Amino acid sequence: MSVRFCLGMLSLIFVFFSCNQPDKIIKESLYVSIDLHIYKNDTIQLFYIDETDNSYTELLSIKQFVEGKDELQTLRYKLPVGVKPKNIRIDLGERSNYHDSIQINNISFSYRDLVLDGNNGKYKEWFDFNQNIYWGTDTLVYKLKAKDNFYDPQLNGNKVLNSKLVKLFPPHVYER
Repeated sequence: MSVRFCLGMLSLIFVFFSCNQPDKIIKESLYVSIDLHIYKNDTIQLFYIDETDNSYTELLSIKQFVEGKDELQTLRYKLPVGVKPKNIRIDLGERSNYHDSIQINNISFSYRDLVLDGNNGKYKEWFDFNQNIYWGTDTLVYKLKAKDNFYDPQLNGNKVLNSKLVKLFPPHVYER
């Protein structure tokens, strides 16, 4: 057999097997956990963008009903497999009430074995609060209020959160 023939056969065998191999890149989900006390039944919605220049849309969001309780609860959001968000927005409710308040102890992000932990208010560095949220002496309890007949309390991820989220996702994560 000629060398060209052997090389040609080896190339065909390599192409055949490499095309039939499953994708070795692991695609997992990012989890967002929010530890909170919420005192009324409401819906908390998490928005994400997958391109830096995009705007938040209902299509790229996850709504979760939460029952008002006088105890700590953890809401856990699972983003679709393979989504590596560039930023996050959290809407803290849909229904306005005169005595609205919410206590947020932690917001954390986890992807595989990497965790971005915002415990003890550290998460406040990652978000800008809109005009419907204010706080008093206890900096983890937020008052939610309508302003100019508008009610949509939001935590909008800022550049700090963007840079931290990007670091959660190594460029190529291969199966171990």
